[in-house]
Amino acid sequence: MKLKGLVWFFTIALALISLWELSYTWVIRSHEKKVRAQAERLVKPLTTNLSPEAKEALIEAKTQRILDSTKDESIFPIVGT
Repeated sequence: MKLKGLVWFFTIALALISLWELSYTWVIRSHEKKVRAQAERLVKPLTTNLSPEAKEALIEAKTQRILDSTKDESIFPIVGT
């Protein structure tokens, strides 16, 4: 029972670290969702006669291109990453 305080300390520390790491996941997913919406807007006028599979492939390619072109931008400005 002497190490009860130490166990609580590590439990709380681990929980805080986990929440911090999950915040990155939330921000990245939000950014990727915005990029995908932008890619869909850009591709929509070009895909009137394409099949759904071809349209999806074009959207994925455009999404990847946008992500590659913005890879040096800071999307989590709190810590500069």
